[in-house]
Amino acid sequence: MSRKFEITDFAWPWQDLALKQLLLETGTAKSANPRVLNITKFLHWGVLCLQFLILWVLFINHDEFITRLGSQYQVFLLILWPIFAALSAVPVLLMHSRERWQIAPLSDNPRLGNDFRLKMQSMRLFFSFITLSNMALFCGVYGISMYFIPFLFVVLFVVFVGPTEPLLGVKVGMHKEVPIAIPLAIAFI
Repeated sequence: MSRKFEITDFAWPWQDLALKQLLLETGTAKSANPRVLNITKFLHWGVLCLQFLILWVLFINHDEFITRLGSQYQVFLLILWPIFAALSAVPVLLMHSRERWQIAPLSDNPRLGNDFRLKMQSMRLFFSFITLSNMALFCGVYGISMYFIPFLFVVLFVVFVGPTEPLLGVKVGMHKEVPIAIPLAIAFI
């Protein structure tokens, strides 16, 4: 059965949408102050935009980085670092937009609370891309030694085709927050 389209599903960024029901029931509705939510939106989008500034600095100074690091592949990996970091921001922005930037308890009904499955998928993508970003930065600065290659393959395997369970979750009350797979958490560390 398909869901009926409602105009409240879409809004301009400056429009305030109704509070989620679980925020009202738990007494935490004051955390969804429109001013706080707009500042949070601005900061999240700012992180994404900052990655392009870092990419621009690396791009215009690539010759100097080649002379300092000694190889073009290391500079290439340094340039991948902010690209992967920017890609890691996209699923988080999507998740927060869908949640209307309100931190509510998890629920199967997105109108009542935040969607657990969406949070699980977006956190998996976030940690996968941020792990790739950290690897690109490390390999770009220090290079890739022969002893490091097996470790890289293991981490890449976990990031791309690793298991999605068991989940590691920081528990807040009765709800799991930041649900990520334990192998991905280890690869990230």
